[in-house]
Amino acid sequence: MFFKRHAEPVNRCIEEELDILSNRLNDSIYYEDRLDALNEILKASRTHPVEVGICALQSVINSMREMEDVSIHIEVIKNTLECRSRMEFIDIIVSNHSSLGAICSCIQENKEEENIYDLLYELSISEAFPKCMPKIPNAAYYCVHMVKKKKTELISRLIECDVNFKKELTFAEVFENTLEVLRNGFSKEMMALLVHLLKDCTFNQNYFNELNWDAILKYRATHQNETDQVLSSLIDLKNPDFPRIQCSVHKRIEMQSLVNACEWRLIYLIIKDNAQYTQEALSLISSENIANACNQKAFTRRNDAYLLADYLLMHDSFDLPEHDSYRIYTLKCFHGRQLSLESIASKMISEIDMLDRIDECSVLDLLVFVIFNFQASWADKITIKLVEIFNDYTRPNIHRSLCLIALMMLDTPIDSIGVNQYAAAHILRETRLQLCSLSQHPELYMTDHMVDTLIDNVNDLILTKCT
Repeated sequence: MFFKRHAEPVNRCIEEELDILSNRLNDSIYYEDRLDALNEILKASRTHPVEVGICALQSVINSMREMEDVSIHIEVIKNTLECRSRMEFIDIIVSNHSSLGAICSCIQENKEEENIYDLLYELSISEAFPKCMPKIPNAAYYCVHMVKKKKTELISRLIECDVNFKKELTFAEVFENTLEVLRNGFSKEMMALLVHLLKDCTFNQNYFNELNWDAILKYRATHQNETDQVLSSLIDLKNPDFPRIQCSVHKRIEMQSLVNACEWRLIYLIIKDNAQYTQEALSLISSENIANACNQKAFTRRNDAYLLADYLLMHDSFDLPEHDSYRIYTLKCFHGRQLSLESIASKMISEIDMLDRIDECSVLDLLVFVIFNFQASWADKITIKLVEIFNDYTRPNIHRSLCLIALMMLDTPIDSIGVNQYAAAHILRETRLQLCSLSQHPELYMTDHMVDTLIDNVNDLILTKCT
């Protein structure tokens, strides 16, 4: 009788073992065999996460489509992403549409949804995620499914990077599902999502306006800021259908309630370029309240009351009390109102010497006032201080730039400022760029019309004084 000699087990390296397990997971026709291979890969991922990431991660992710329970898959992926090379593996997963699609398909099939959301958040740290995610099949559907589960953080990131994806989400009924969630209760995240979807997208604005969106209005009393942000995103002056949307909002909201709540931004959008609505606002608005709001020192990109005042000042029936405010004087003079500047000028001359002791907003208001209302008679009294500020390199660049503009508009010789023509032209060009991006200087209040005028003045100074 012959007996087969016992064969010693072959000592394979971990990479070879993982290749064999990966092939079993991919190719075996037996579910139990694939599950056994997956469990072996899980054990290996606890001690050799890098090797698993290199040899088996792709197979593990691809098998998520076929297997009903993906909890083991998720654990393998998480173990792999805890290793020292996690960012490399994250980028590999995200850049592979098949892998990302396999993970997202679990949402559609209700497989470990919460863990899948957590995994997607972890993958979203990749710079490529906002570009790659919208390209996978049914991406919009997966995102709308997240809305139903009140998971909106990822969607906001995706639509910031891909305007067309906003429209895809609209076709996938993202607005209908968002409004349905809001009908059942307030959600700050859902309101923020509406803002992202509506902002700078005329297609979405027109689509949303055709829906029954009254559900969000019931939150105006308790969540005014969030509601106003949605409505402000809906009423877009750049939208060709702006008048129709403007009318739609006006029908739903009483003007008096907006005035009582001092919702200046929303009032401005509702009445802009509409004579009937403007007259209604003029009959309800107290110029004293707008003047007080204009003079607030809050650091914001744009003072909404200031914007509304700028529009209403185009109508002879509206006026603002000055209250020794540089900002209001500047605004009124800009609109051609005949004002006596003697009292405010004497205040300005005294405060020029105290610029080191007044707040940032007041400094900028004063300098803008000088630029828009400059008079040759002021030159002798303020030139020395403005030159001193310009030559103080510890000052913010915007201070020095505005001082240079004011000095040149007061016909101060460039040589006496302490700069040559080429340097002055360079500073003025930089200032022109700064004025085109005022969001970097939220403490500087100017309307768009004023910014355009100032840029024109800067161009004239470059051509006439720096050549």
